Amino acid sequence: MSPLDSERAVTTEPWLTKRELAARLRCSSRTIERLCLPVMRVGGQNRYRLSEVEAHLRGEQRRAELVVFPGIKGSEPAA
Repeated sequence: MSPLDSERAVTTEPWLTKRELAARLRCSSRTIERLCLPVMRVGGQNRYRLSEVEAHLRGEQRRAELVVFPGIKGSEPAA
């Protein structure tokens, strides 16, 4: 897989709900809350990226990817 392909895989990775993530990790939703995992708040609900969660659990420091929503005030990156 080329670096460009891996970049695409990250940007097209789906956001998981707490319940979906708990099922993937085979733990309870409460455990997900206790782990203080990297999360993005979307529409009043928490969403998780599996790759970011796995990196966090391995102890890797990954910088969160900036997600820009066109037309939403305040979501544009600061200059």
